[in-house]
Parts: sequence; structure tokens; C-alpha cells
Amino acid sequence: KYNYLADQVFIDPHPAFNQLIEYFLNNKINVIHFILGYTSIPAPSSKMKMDEVAKFRNRMMMVDPDSQYRFNIFKRIAEERGLEIKNEWVHSCQPMDFTNEDIAKMISDMPVNDQPEAIVCPSIGCAEAMMKYFYQRNKKVFCAGITNDKYNGPVTPLHVYCENMGSVGIELLLSKIQRPKRVSIRAGVPMALLLENHQTK
Repeated sequence: KYNYLADQVFIDPHPAFNQLIEYFLNNKINVIHFILGYTSIPAPSSKMKMDEVAKFRNRMMMVDPDSQYRFNIFKRIAEERGLEIKNEWVHSCQPMDFTNEDIAKMISDMPVNDQPEAIVCPSIGCAEAMMKYFYQRNKKVFCAGITNDKYNGPVTPLHVYCENMGSVGIELLLSKIQRPKRVSIRAGVPMALLLENHQTK
């Protein structure tokens, strides 16, 4: 019952995805795959082995609502600009059943017309795994992934500034203390696309 009373701070992917779609259009990148991220379920004991953790998590993990939200925004922006995002290009795989390499292989094995020119990933680690898999097979694919850390690797980061989220949250908290009866606020902190010094088509 308090959901609509509390202020909310969220990552706004619009600015970064607008830039990313613009980049795809400018470089004639049309086949774009999107990998959805999953929520993590903590193991009940730090002493559990990986196979025990996998058994505990067995198909309990769900697509992260934030990841689904980001995909919805990405798809809408892409289609508004004339880029089709086919259902077959959207991948949702249980992390305990499929490694990043498994997903890369599934994508690589798709028909010629579905071969990716770009892959948008839920994390930098996933993006690096995709790029490595295709690079080893002499296939050039643009890969981007979300991170909140400084990054200077081979893939393109979609950067989340956690310090900005914290600052906005503190400002909203202080505002609520000063004016407890004011309306609740949802504040979006922009995600940033950092293309400089990274991949070029």
C-alpha cells in the first residue's frame, strides 16, 4: 500500500538508446539482437557448492523487470526509427541452464538472415563473451553491455551512474522530510552510451 507513497529513482535508458539507434542507422546495422537479464536469487548458505546452488535456483530465476523495461524502450525507439526487432532476435535463457557461450552459439547457429550485426547485452561480461565467441569465428559483431564501473575494454559500455542515483535519492529524501505531504516523485537518472575509444563499424 506504500508503493505509490514513496519516491522512486530509476535508470532512464532513453538517452543512451536514442544514441545507440542513431549509431546503428548511421552505420547501416539492421540485425540487432537483445539479450534479457535475469534476477539473481541469493543462495541460502555461502557453504553451498555450485551444483547445490543451481538445484536450489532451479527455474526460480525470472527475467529482471528492469531488463524487460529497457528492452521495451529499446524496441519502441528502434521501431519508431524504422528498425525491425524480430521476436527471434530477443533471447531469454535461464542463467543456470545456459552460459553466455551457449547463448552465443545459439545466436551464431541461426539462419543467415538472422545473423547478428549487433548484440545488446544485460552486462559487460555478457557483451565480452558474445564478442569473443564471434571474433574467434571471424565474425565482426558490435556488442554493448550495461555497467556501473569504469570500463576500457573492447565492447561498448552503456553506463549507469550509481553515484547520481544516490545523489538524487538523497535530495528526494531531504525534500520529503521538509515537505512530507508533497506528491511522490519518480526521478529518472540517464543511462549513458560511451562510444568514444570503442568499436567502430
